[in-house]
Amino acid sequence: HIELRQKVMFTKRYINDIVKAEKNMKISPNFWFEAARGYSLPMSVMSWSVPFLFAAVEGGNIFYGIIALIGISFAHLGVNLFDDFVDFHSLEILSLLI
Repeated sequence: HIELRQKVMFTKRYINDIVKAEKNMKISPNFWFEAARGYSLPMSVMSWSVPFLFAAVEGGNIFYGIIALIGISFAHLGVNLFDDFVDFHSLEILSLLI
């Protein structure tokens, strides 16, 4: 339990330091892109491109394919943000139990 407690306290301290630093900053769109781990978007684009190209060759609607890409990208980024939100609150609950 001691090792887990140390990890929880370190992580909680790290998150609190980030929150304090961000309160003094103006939050830009770049902040949200980094927080949503936008660097992982190429994975979603590659997963989308195979069925999109297949559908385009078979006479599918390209407009719907582009709309699907936008939806997939927002879903991917949204789930990343939600995952961080859940991790943060799980960490708070875990620190109360220890």
